[in-house]
Amino acid sequence: MRRSLLALPLMCPAVAAAAPAEFILDTPNSFLTIGGNVAGAPITQQGAGSLRTTYVGNILANLSPGTIEFVGGSGDANVTGSWQPLPDGSLGSAPADYGGKFKVLIFFDAFFAIRDLVIAGTSGPLPLSGAGTFDSTGVTFTALRGDLAFNAAALSQMGASTLDGSAGQNQATSPGSITISPITNGATATLFVPALGAFVVNSATLGTATLTFTGQTQAHVSSIFGDASFDRTVDIGDFAILGSNFNLPGDWLAGDFDFTGTVGIADFAQLAANFNQSAPALPRGGAVPEPAAGLPLVTLLLRRRRR
Repeated sequence: MRRSLLALPLMCPAVAAAAPAEFILDTPNSFLTIGGNVAGAPITQQGAGSLRTTYVGNILANLSPGTIEFVGGSGDANVTGSWQPLPDGSLGSAPADYGGKFKVLIFFDAFFAIRDLVIAGTSGPLPLSGAGTFDSTGVTFTALRGDLAFNAAALSQMGASTLDGSAGQNQATSPGSITISPITNGATATLFVPALGAFVVNSATLGTATLTFTGQTQAHVSSIFGDASFDRTVDIGDFAILGSNFNLPGDWLAGDFDFTGTVGIADFAQLAANFNQSAPALPRGGAVPEPAAGLPLVTLLLRRRRR
């Protein structure tokens, strides 16, 4: 059995790469607070909570034994209130994700609002430690979309700009992490990424605006036994991963589906039982499945005691 499993990757040279895992943002635990300055003038809030919002959406990541690679997704900022100015920069208030103000000519307030902001994170392959942590500074945050309106009445200046394409390297000193926990019939992977950085926007009228951001994202994906990559389908790619790590120490990403710390015959049986099957769809914004009280002890005709 071991020989055939180890030979599987060689027998299947055309195994397609797994689809990215889609982590769904846990909205209350995914948030960014902005700050910074406009032409050197500190940004302050227009009202309580106007510079902090939560996000909905997803994170796409390629998972493999020992690495994680962020390949996109979209985090859509939630509206926090009605803030100045209007989308075209004229006087008035309208719903916005963020609302800030800053001083011009020392004494006078100028206002800005950010609307329809969508952010994604990308990276190259980042090594995972044995504890599932990774260097979060390897992630770059990019504004896929975002409208910026400003009004500085004291300068007779108003207008609108875009944040589209603005990017900032993560500077958070604490690591990110992925934690995989057993649930009934499978596992849940919880992803945590601390965030700290800045977008720089240049305006011909107001000068350079440095929009700092700080916060975090937390997201999860669940799947069934046998799905090593968490793409929610058990296929030949998962079989090849298990075969490459058979009888070796490893975690779920290497094929250890029974959480014993070693990839073995019971893991193969769990994969075989779900081969060519997909995990049930979860509703958007659904709760994270509860951890299992115990993992199944019977897999096909095999019984294996949990360690």
